[in-house]
Amino acid sequence: MKDSIMAKSDWRTIQFFLSVRGVFEVQIDLESEGARCNCPEFKSREGCKHSRYVVKKIRGNNGVYPMKVSSRASQEEIKRANQSTADEFREFVVNYSKIEVL
Repeated sequence: MKDSIMAKSDWRTIQFFLSVRGVFEVQIDLESEGARCNCPEFKSREGCKHSRYVVKKIRGNNGVYPMKVSSRASQEEIKRANQSTADEFREFVVNYSKIEVL
């Protein structure tokens, strides 16, 4: 379940992280490249290891997040996801991206 903080359309889900406390979702703002997470640490500190990991990867790849996508996703699905709405892109991430563990 997404919290209301995660609901704005100018943010895109970019990565999910598996933890002993659940699955956490990191989103980026396409304008500022800022990141946010729905984990308890982010809510209390406005920062967490998940969001820092994503931002570090983006900065290390010239502003692009190197998402690991399953080979089940066709090139057409990847292209369509890149041009889709935030909700459709999130669905693609749920279905085809690798969940990270930190």
